[in-house]
Amino acid sequence: MLADAQGVAVPRVGDSGGDREGSVGGAARRCVAVVVVGAVCVLAAPAAGAAGANGRTPEPVGRGAACAWPVRADDRTMNLAYPDTAATYWVQRYSIPATARIEVTWRRPHARYSSLVTYDPDGRAIDAMPDRAAGLGTAPRAEVTLAAGDAATGRALRAGTASAGRVDGTLIYRVYVPDPGRDARGGVALPGLTLVRGSRRTRLAPCASPGASPDAAAAVAKLAARPTTPVPAAPVFIRPRDDGGNLYPNPDNTYLATLADAAPGRVVVVRGRAPGFPDTESGARVTGREPLRYWSFCTNVYASPFPVTACAHDARFPVDADGSYTLVVSRRADRPRNTRRADGVVWLPWGSTRAPMLVLMRNLLADPTDPQSAARVAPGALAVETMGPFAPRAVLCTQDRFERGGAADCGL
Repeated sequence: MLADAQGVAVPRVGDSGGDREGSVGGAARRCVAVVVVGAVCVLAAPAAGAAGANGRTPEPVGRGAACAWPVRADDRTMNLAYPDTAATYWVQRYSIPATARIEVTWRRPHARYSSLVTYDPDGRAIDAMPDRAAGLGTAPRAEVTLAAGDAATGRALRAGTASAGRVDGTLIYRVYVPDPGRDARGGVALPGLTLVRGSRRTRLAPCASPGASPDAAAAVAKLAARPTTPVPAAPVFIRPRDDGGNLYPNPDNTYLATLADAAPGRVVVVRGRAPGFPDTESGARVTGREPLRYWSFCTNVYASPFPVTACAHDARFPVDADGSYTLVVSRRADRPRNTRRADGVVWLPWGSTRAPMLVLMRNLLADPTDPQSAARVAPGALAVETMGPFAPRAVLCTQDRFERGGAADCGL
């Protein structure tokens, strides 16, 4: 299930008939609006409860939870709501007295990125802490506290606002791109959770077999808006707006998105300058000074339950002499012959042709001080208006044309 989406909304760039030259101006520029896909990150824990491997709905911390992190989400466990295939998500609900707190013992995973984010019962982000903010850039372990409201100070996460003397919410732990040879947890234990009520301390060991949530598909169907966004005549990437209907977003991510319809022989070609990132899979270390921590492209089905088809992340992209990548998306039957890594191209499958395809570019911890960063694109705005050569630019092309002359023959 699970996108770590910032509530992936999608562009309403439809009606482009007035755009005579096929640029990103015209109607696309006039119609920069979005329709929120509701549950674009129902990260395994709908407000009504999430179930673990035994199929039962586990109790939250503070209400008799037997173990920690009962729900695990990824593209294989629960392919709902646009997950990134390079990430794994673990979910824990809580319902604690307003005077209590949860202590989290967080070990640094051998991975590109990890984070803890708290959410209210409606799936809105309350507080977030990426690994380095917790001191895990240098220390092997961090102690983080969840507490009600403004009681959370120092290295702490706000758990939410008390109602009737209790605080209810959801904690999500994310790990991206484990180092080679490490498991999805990055080779360390999941964060330990201890409920503290006065002098009483109750430690919860991680569940032995975190599993899927049978509630998730129903939650997506109930909470996700029915897709109504018209597909633009030409694909154009925008930053979706957050209109308040986005569930379980990752505040560290900035999304760029576009839609396309399938047709025989059709391919989508995307080009852009590759932003710098720490290639941890090749031994690089995260310094915190990178333009961003991680970026990826994913193809997704724009219809409930909003599954991902495939993703490719930064280290998988070859770049040309000026540092630009080329992505090609097509049906398998229409894949151009010259879309191998040796050709300097990444190819992704289109997926189902019964619904539009949503292409998402994730930009994780993009540097907000960089004027061409994705983080500087205003919600609802076109990426090309801010990002310069780093903006992903897309065109519709054909298999034959790409085989004949590559991206240049398609106009990129």
